[in-house]
Amino acid sequence: MNCALLGKWVFNTLSGKQGLCYDLMRRKYNLREHALGMNHSKGSCFWNNIQNVKSLVMGNCKFEVGRGDSIRFWEDAWLDDLPLKIKCFGLYKVCSVQGVSVCSVKQDGWFCLFRRSLNSFEILQWEDVVGKCLEVSMNEEGDKVVWMLNRNGFSSKSLYHWLVFGGIVDDRCRLVWRVAAPLKVKIFLWLVMHGKIQAGEQLKNRGWRGDPYCKWCGEMESVNHLMFQCSLSRLLWCFVRDAMGWQRSLTDYRQIGGIQLGYMSAKKKTCVLGNGGSGGVDDLGYS
Repeated sequence: MNCALLGKWVFNTLSGKQGLCYDLMRRKYNLREHALGMNHSKGSCFWNNIQNVKSLVMGNCKFEVGRGDSIRFWEDAWLDDLPLKIKCFGLYKVCSVQGVSVCSVKQDGWFCLFRRSLNSFEILQWEDVVGKCLEVSMNEEGDKVVWMLNRNGFSSKSLYHWLVFGGIVDDRCRLVWRVAAPLKVKIFLWLVMHGKIQAGEQLKNRGWRGDPYCKWCGEMESVNHLMFQCSLSRLLWCFVRDAMGWQRSLTDYRQIGGIQLGYMSAKKKTCVLGNGGSGGVDDLGYS
């Protein structure tokens, strides 16, 4: 959360926002209006924290070129959605001058000095970069910063979601957390859907020396067997099927995500599970 809040300072500084605090910071650290100093590694605790967060913010920004004096040629995204240092890492690695601005490279006729001769692939890559640079129209206006995580502009909320987002969203689990049920029931459902219940098979994989077989029917006690496939479990799910009016019973923990876990009945005070249309019980092939 602190990184997301500090990110707002970084973005506002990049955007050239005016104000007493911003003016004071620019004068203290000798910053240009639309840029953050790249060589200021020492300063107050607040300034050092801004330097630590800066890369997170600038990595999600795209720059619209004006004068080009506040945009780094290699490190900032201005030609495409990715910086040239990522798209053309081989060229960036052998470039003699890194951190140079777009304006400086244009004044040199879109020329960069490299530490060695370029091979045939790198020459074609550099010619492609120069061709895209020639299509960019520069003017005397200031450079603009576009926040790519939110079409409505920068928000600490969008940066926070990007920081905490762990990958692909599992809609089944999001559905479980919305169920009107005690927290311990939600946690248990989450463990079942991920196959993390401490059944005999799971314990055996962790080095447990006990008997991993079901005490009721003698089969290997996996999560599916414990919850759905054991004769006692199947009997229980038959009662649930008849009570809910389903056509078939659950046979696998992955099928839980196909049920629309609905609402808490105000009269019966019980969690109601109903058919969810296109993702309902009838479409999952229960038997």
